Amino acid sequence: MVEDKILKAMKNIWKDYNKLEKDAYKFKTKAKSKKRKVLTPAVKLFIWENQSHKCHICSKQIVKQSDAEFDHVKAFSKGGKKMKLSHRFCNRLKSNKSLKKIKKTLGIKQKK
Repeated sequence: MVEDKILKAMKNIWKDYNKLEKDAYKFKTKAKSKKRKVLTPAVKLFIWENQSHKCHICSKQIVKQSDAEFDHVKAFSKGGKKMKLSHRFCNRLKSNKSLKKIKKTLGIKQKK
C-alpha cells in the first residue's frame, strides 16, 4: 500500500518534469537571436582612414587605432544598430547605458 503511494507520487513527479522539459524546449525554439554585424579588419581600417578620429562619447581625439573600438550609439541589447568610433575605455565604461547617462557620469556638458 505504501509502495503504491510512492509509485503514484513518482509518476506525478515524472509527468511534471516532462511537462517542464517540453515548455523549456518551446521557449528555446521561440527565442530569436540577434545577429551582430561582423566588421572585417579591412573595413575597420577603411573607416579609420576615412573618418575623423574623435570619440563620439568624450569628443577627444583617438590617437592610436589600437585604442579605437566601435560603439553602438544605442545599446545593441536594446535594439541599436548604428555604430561610431570611440575610445576602448569610453566604450567599456558606457556598456549598455545611454549616452546621456554616461556623459553625466564623466562630467561632460551636453549641447542643447
